[in-house]
Amino acid sequence: MQMYLLPLLVTRSYCTCRPSTLARFARSHDSPFRSASYWPAYYSEVQPAEDFPWKQNDLAYYFLTITNKNGTFSIGPGQFEKDIKTFTKAAKKNKVKSLFSIGGWDGSQYMSDMVATDKNRKKFAKEIKAFMKKYSFDGVDLGSSITRFSSFVRG
Repeated sequence: MQMYLLPLLVTRSYCTCRPSTLARFARSHDSPFRSASYWPAYYSEVQPAEDFPWKQNDLAYYFLTITNKNGTFSIGPGQFEKDIKTFTKAAKKNKVKSLFSIGGWDGSQYMSDMVATDKNRKKFAKEIKAFMKKYSFDGVDLGSSITRFSSFVRG
């Protein structure tokens, strides 16, 4: 599996539902940037994955999975496995790369421990790979507090 670090233009969260000029630029020109939006899965009853602005994005982020004290990560409270499958299926149908976010905001509480040692990093990498395969994600976004490490997409 090859991993790529992408120049990324995150123009909005899906919550705002308003396409920006920058997003249209990134999608319509030969730009090194890619347009992306986060889908807040915890609002799936109000904002279903089917209503995500697929045509305006190159990348779609499933937000969010949270880190756990035992060195693993899981989907956040109020989120459902069926929504993950709907999200990745819709992304593939619309030819958009789907990524999932690990951490970010309060979901990063145990991120430092998960990457502190070689043993922990290997365990974390295996868990990421298994989650990607299980739900057919194309990549992962590693979050730390309210900043992001970076986004990786499978080639």
